[in-house]
Amino acid sequence: MTPFARALLLTVAGIALVAILDRRGGAIDLTRESSHTLSAGSERVVQSLPEPVEGIAFYRPDDPRTSRIERLLRKYADASPAFRYRIVDPDRFPGEAARYGVTVYGTTVLESGTRRRAIPNRSENAITTALLLLFDDRSRTIRIDESYGGRGASDESDAGLGEAAKALRASGFRVEPFLLAGVRQIPADTDVLVIAGPRIAIPAPAQDSLENFVRAGGRLLLLLDPETDAETAAFPQRFGIEAGAGVVVDPEAALYGGDIQTPVVARYDLHDATRGLAGASLFPRTRPLSLFERGRGADEVRSLITTGEDAWAENDLALLTESGKAVFSEGADGKGPLALAMSASVASKSGIRGRMIVFGDSDWASNRYFAQGAHAQLLLNAVKYLGWEGAALGLALGETTSEPLLLSRAQGRFFFWFGTAALPGIWAVFGF
Repeated sequence: MTPFARALLLTVAGIALVAILDRRGGAIDLTRESSHTLSAGSERVVQSLPEPVEGIAFYRPDDPRTSRIERLLRKYADASPAFRYRIVDPDRFPGEAARYGVTVYGTTVLESGTRRRAIPNRSENAITTALLLLFDDRSRTIRIDESYGGRGASDESDAGLGEAAKALRASGFRVEPFLLAGVRQIPADTDVLVIAGPRIAIPAPAQDSLENFVRAGGRLLLLLDPETDAETAAFPQRFGIEAGAGVVVDPEAALYGGDIQTPVVARYDLHDATRGLAGASLFPRTRPLSLFERGRGADEVRSLITTGEDAWAENDLALLTESGKAVFSEGADGKGPLALAMSASVASKSGIRGRMIVFGDSDWASNRYFAQGAHAQLLLNAVKYLGWEGAALGLALGETTSEPLLLSRAQGRFFFWFGTAALPGIWAVFGF
């Protein structure tokens, strides 16, 4: 290629770079997760706002979080003319803070007419969820059953769901404890019922109530364990999902210094509940799941999370428990890939589809593991898939810690002139 051709090519590339910078508000997002641009789901939500919305962020000027919330709110404003924002110093304008009922630094309030919703954190997911709830006449209620020795919403021990409940509340959901025992009919205002790690058998009448709930358009998130009794573990068969009796063993986990009884999954099946997931999830001692052909069934049964081909379902639990080792036995153990989470959906007379998600493990959602990998994001996605439709699905929970590589407009122009003038000049002089 001649020096002139190289210079022409760089000129075209530089012009394209400047044009992109101008169209994107002066920056190019080169992070792996596109963490500095709104997700497609967030863009759909803000671009479909039925009325103008203002975001009022109450942050002090010396708060290091102020610049981050301003960048985030600016992305919403850039995505839609219906969204605008302002930053208010609550120390300088205490009356403004009092008018919005703000008592904690770092609170953002979304306002549209007489509608208001406060957001206690600065994540994209929290803001987008609040935008959806702002025009929703009722709040979504998540009930976590504590009847049968399951993990509780107020339990702050390693085994509890306290952190999960906090994350759900921070995203705008109402979370309440619930006692399924003795209840013939699950309350109609239950958007999602969660049963996580039951240690006591759920009797047939209660299982009938659960089935009626789902078939009437209800939504159920069921987290089992290898220790879950056979009667309870058989419940998903009513919707075409079978929970196997073994424990999933994954030799690949040992390659990363982990336990072979803790499968690690970094790639997820194509499903609304896994859309947008970034990062790995680990499932300590999980049952395998599979399609149950003889059940009363569902209209649609799909997998969410699947192991690699090297994994298997180990049925010699005595050897596994005593030594922590396992050997695949042809004909006795189930060969991978194995499903670790599956969903089922059914039509109902009300026109609202009943939905259920089943996991073979409940540890991943516990306080001990909740902050690891994509667990928080996975839980919120599952709840949104169950409790909502459409644009709310696939939004990330929390904020990425990846380091950004952003080019400002000035930097873009530098590279433009460096590439179109300086480099061609060097090539022309030295004959490269």
